[in-house]
Amino acid sequence: MHLITLKIKSINIYLIIIFLIGSLIRFLLSFEIPGVIHPDEHYQGLEIAHYLVYGYGELTWEWRLSEIAPIRSIMFPLQLAFIMKIGSIIGLDYELILFLTRLWTAILSSLLIILVYYFVFLLIPESMNLKSRKNIALIASFLIAINSVLLKYSWHTFTNVYVLPFIIASLILLIKKYESYKRMVSGCIIGGLFMSYSLILRPEIIIFYIIFFIFNVKYLLAKKTIYWIIGIFFGQIISGIFDFLFYGTSPFQTTINFLIFQTEGSEFWGIQPFGYYSYLFLSKNVVNIFLLIFSFLYIIISLGVILYKSRDFSLFFKNTKRDVLLIRLIKFSGITFLYLLFWEVISHKEERFLLPWLVFFLIFQSLTIFLMIRTGLFVSTKINNRFKVFDKNNFLIIMNQLKYSFIALVLFILVVQNSFLFLNSDSTPYQEIELSVLYVGKQQDVTGLVVVFSRPHYIGTMAYLHQPNIPVLRITNSFLYENYSFIFPVRYNYLIIPHEYYSEFEFITSDLFKGKYIIDKTVNGDYPVDVWKLSN
Repeated sequence: MHLITLKIKSINIYLIIIFLIGSLIRFLLSFEIPGVIHPDEHYQGLEIAHYLVYGYGELTWEWRLSEIAPIRSIMFPLQLAFIMKIGSIIGLDYELILFLTRLWTAILSSLLIILVYYFVFLLIPESMNLKSRKNIALIASFLIAINSVLLKYSWHTFTNVYVLPFIIASLILLIKKYESYKRMVSGCIIGGLFMSYSLILRPEIIIFYIIFFIFNVKYLLAKKTIYWIIGIFFGQIISGIFDFLFYGTSPFQTTINFLIFQTEGSEFWGIQPFGYYSYLFLSKNVVNIFLLIFSFLYIIISLGVILYKSRDFSLFFKNTKRDVLLIRLIKFSGITFLYLLFWEVISHKEERFLLPWLVFFLIFQSLTIFLMIRTGLFVSTKINNRFKVFDKNNFLIIMNQLKYSFIALVLFILVVQNSFLFLNSDSTPYQEIELSVLYVGKQQDVTGLVVVFSRPHYIGTMAYLHQPNIPVLRITNSFLYENYSFIFPVRYNYLIIPHEYYSEFEFITSDLFKGKYIIDKTVNGDYPVDVWKLSN
């Protein structure tokens, strides 16, 4: 029994529609004014790219030589630096160049929609009929396109976002290598390069690959695996050369330092208890809870039926049409659970760390939704045959209508719950601060900038100020201001402060301060910000 009766030739049209919808949302989001979810989107990419292209930028401890650093490869900032360099050469406005970095992130995020479709299609064995394989893949790509968390991060320059298409692309080529012994050597090498680059961006992804291969050992046993290994090695060599040129240290030191930091030194940046991710995930999404319960019950009941009928557990491994989806569901549940367990053990936890896990959980959801609908139709058929509810001649028509109604209901629930969560999430905080920094950077008379803000590292500095040799002073409380106030008239002629901070910094509204500074601009928004300028 199939999920949707579609013509095979028209399946790609549905994929294109899903891709266009997902891409359009991401592109529109990239047009938003700047904002920041976490300082890492500045200090792991944008600031370093600005440093590479323009010769100045704020390099945090992660990029400086020390006992535990550097921990970042230069390969990620090189992407953004390339965009900045091209934009600079052709004379684009700098604010437009910043937009292009967000647009490029949105493009990579959109590619994930198509990549997941082909990955799921290849992962479902050919013992399933073609329509079912394509329908499951369509559901997965649809979930990727409209997921609220993926949309939230889709245009923010995090390595956690950039790594996703490379992970899926590497697995696609790995599966293709297994299925076709005639696959060109170049395809194996490219797949290895993609895997290598994903490990360069996020070295902890090695845990995900290990878990995936535990459940899919056969993909490692195929011919030409040696060329895959060559691709991985070649990618590491390229990265090592660039890192050596930038740091002047051992080519592979960044990966080693990162893994040490992730397991031993990351507690300094915040500790969350075991179960934090599970609570975060389940508390925000009722649909996730429902699908988890259904998949759990399906696995338990199906295993019971198989064991009861066969009395032989070996039948479970024969990959028959009846059991193939159950096997895939169990494999994906194992992959998602073990990878989630790995991150629960790590004490430093952030939502974006789970983005690779989220992609695979959405694939797991696509299988669950397909099985849920197929089970519903199967139960409806059994009820009809038992109680003769419908007239035999009208049965197929009624079931067809029921099928599409049920599908529409499921999609409606998914769209509504994702859209509601996304529209009610603060995806671009502190954007007024960054717009204020951009404004000051455009002023030709700026000699120094003071930013009054309690979370100073959420502010893009040199990458947004975009002026060399301009000192930036961050004031986080009134005590610090009193210590630095005597140098204001000498070096700093611009000051940025959100309206909500006036109550703490009362002296800013005093007559004495007004005699030195005047309000030059107010950036309105959810958190309005004033730009003060030293009067002549």
